[in-house]
Amino acid sequence: MSPLLSLILCVTLSSSAAAQESAPAQESAAAQSSEQAAQNWRSWVDALAPPYIRRDGRGPDREAVQPLLRFALVDGGPPAQVEDFERARMMIFERLAPNLEAEHCGWILEGLRSGEIVDLDTAHALLLAARVSESGPSLLACALDEDLDMPTRAGAVARLLAAEGRAALDSLQALIQPETEAVLLRPIYAAWSQMVREDDLPRLEELVRQGPGLVREYALQTWGRVETRPAKRVEILKLAEPSGSSFRAVVFREVAQQGPAKELEVYVRSLLDAPRIEERRLALSMLASFASPEVVYSEWETRRLPNDPLSTQGQWMNQLARLPLEKAQRAAAAWLVQDGWRESRYGMAVAQTLGQRAITDEYLSSFLPRTDVPLLIRVQLATDRAATSADARAWLRRSAPEASGITGVRMVRALGELGEAEDRLLLEEIAGDPGRPGLLRAEAVRALAQVPGGVAVLAACVASPPRDFETAEAVVESAVLAGDAALRASVHEAVAAGFGFETESAEHVALWRTLWRAQVRKPLRTEARTLLQEARRELLALEEDDPTEPWPDPRALRGDYLQLVEVVQALAATAPARAFRVPEAMELGRPVSRLGLAIWAEAALSSSPDAAAAIAARLAGDPRILRGNRMRALGLAARAAERSGNRDAELAALDRILSLLRADLDEADLVDLGYGLGLASPRAWLLPLDEIGQRLVLAEARSYESGLGTVLGPLLEGGCRVEILLQAGDMLAEAESWSAALRFARRAADFEPGNVRARWQLGRAYEAIDLLEEAAEAYAEAVRLGPNDPATARFAAHRLEALAVR
Repeated sequence: MSPLLSLILCVTLSSSAAAQESAPAQESAAAQSSEQAAQNWRSWVDALAPPYIRRDGRGPDREAVQPLLRFALVDGGPPAQVEDFERARMMIFERLAPNLEAEHCGWILEGLRSGEIVDLDTAHALLLAARVSESGPSLLACALDEDLDMPTRAGAVARLLAAEGRAALDSLQALIQPETEAVLLRPIYAAWSQMVREDDLPRLEELVRQGPGLVREYALQTWGRVETRPAKRVEILKLAEPSGSSFRAVVFREVAQQGPAKELEVYVRSLLDAPRIEERRLALSMLASFASPEVVYSEWETRRLPNDPLSTQGQWMNQLARLPLEKAQRAAAAWLVQDGWRESRYGMAVAQTLGQRAITDEYLSSFLPRTDVPLLIRVQLATDRAATSADARAWLRRSAPEASGITGVRMVRALGELGEAEDRLLLEEIAGDPGRPGLLRAEAVRALAQVPGGVAVLAACVASPPRDFETAEAVVESAVLAGDAALRASVHEAVAAGFGFETESAEHVALWRTLWRAQVRKPLRTEARTLLQEARRELLALEEDDPTEPWPDPRALRGDYLQLVEVVQALAATAPARAFRVPEAMELGRPVSRLGLAIWAEAALSSSPDAAAAIAARLAGDPRILRGNRMRALGLAARAAERSGNRDAELAALDRILSLLRADLDEADLVDLGYGLGLASPRAWLLPLDEIGQRLVLAEARSYESGLGTVLGPLLEGGCRVEILLQAGDMLAEAESWSAALRFARRAADFEPGNVRARWQLGRAYEAIDLLEEAAEAYAEAVRLGPNDPATARFAAHRLEALAVR
């Protein structure tokens, strides 16, 4: 063996032995590191707490992000034996998501590619929840990476499109390929269709001519939406000929959005002679979109044959009835009354359209009495035309006494809506006939309340109540809503006596509730004293609860205590000040149910928040009640005080909640606290200290007349809920603190790029500081995202129009 070979062998053996000796040490070090991480994760979570929780003037310690990120995604997260394991994992997520920066998002992406990450679901969720200003490049790389899983790529595509709009669409063009999955293509084309421009036309045409597939179909639809040149629009319709029937119909509708044109009319008329019935049906359904009403009518006249099947005739009549052309509507009406009513598919459709046409009145005198015509079609026409046609009204009056079922209910309702005195006797007869169905009698009672003289009949029904529950319920409701004070007093007395039913029976209890609900709809102040007595009666009917027992599941309260809820709602709607007058134990000389008091406060919240806040605060001050019950009362007190504008009471309740949470964060109390605060999903409330801290910041800011930006500033750090950011933005806008409002709107849009309110607030702030181009862009984005919040999008559209003429 040569000296060199001996040296190499020696070194190799030594290295191998050293490696074998160091392996256990490395494993031990890794185990120690993992164990240390398992011990440190709670401190990392605490380090990422926002300033309104830390109370030390500092924001989250972002040095804790990377170790906590590695612990959660690579090391496996909290050990399985941790109490409430799932909540611990979700808490880590909530602390990480708002603090992720670009480098962290890049690290997650590389971990997904390399396979280092073990918790894929959390990794995907974090990448999609991070601020778009930080995650944007990683999202784009994720969307374009064919090796990553499809749901994550689709999520990245959707988030990018919501955040960046047109810029994202341009960046994602590489995905528009025949081999791309539909789950990626659909959101891209859906966004493109909302942002398509004239300079996109060559690219869209290029995609259409690539060959069959979803890329072609979606491109054809998008091209059709924006193309205005008549020859090209015809070409688009022709290119859609090989498409499936549903795809082709969409293309026709998209092309129709640009209005009629002679060339399109000629093409669509030619399809009326196509060999395939599907093409002929499509052409007929779309002809009115491309041709004038006169042309459509002329086409029908030219093509109609006496022996055409009713189904073919029905297709034409369905179109003619919709045309704003009297002779076309007359033709449809004549067809319907002759034989068209026999056509099962189009007969009722044509009748429904003709019900909105005045021309129909000319045919009713001979058509409505025909017993060979289905009653449902005749009732449809008669009820639609009753307001304008004497023939329709006369037929309803003749036919209603013999009617039953849903058709009878519709006929009686139509007579009531007419509000004519001559119908009173007929409605009285139907309402008072015990042999008729209860639902029909109930509808007649409600109709009586709308006709002259009907209130007197209702008074007679109250004096001698009907025996069936449906009619009795309608009498009680209609008597209250009629608004006559004497009648309302008599119905109160009658219901108290049982209204013909055994007192305290299920029917009797239901009638009390009907009475109270009607009083909420139409309150009368003179009834306040009676309602207070009834509310106290319902409260005192509850047994005293053990203060050391938890209150029932909030979801069960409205079922088991619905009488108390509804009578207090009626009281608060009638006389808000009376809702304060809950009976005191010392006044009665006997205990009062604390749960009943909490229900009273909750029920009074909408109409009398001051009363709700006072009662809840008093209840929370009872030293004997259970901690969870106290949490519920304090949450309600805070919510009611916020609604009433009592900032001192709101701050006091929130401060007390926060002190209880800091002393002992008992997860069992979170449901009660969430219910008191009115959270939609209290069990999903992971960070109660955050929630209360955010609400405290808002409550404190409401008492300031200036310097709101400084007071609200801590909400910009950490994971403040977007809804809270938007509330702060509204406060700043009202104070005309536009620079601060802009910061809050930007952060809200950064977290939720699809949030229309955030875009609207951005536009308002930009406009207020005269950055009109940026304002227009923000408003346009709000309009684009409109389906998420149509009402706010309409406001944005109005401002966008106003900016266009400035």
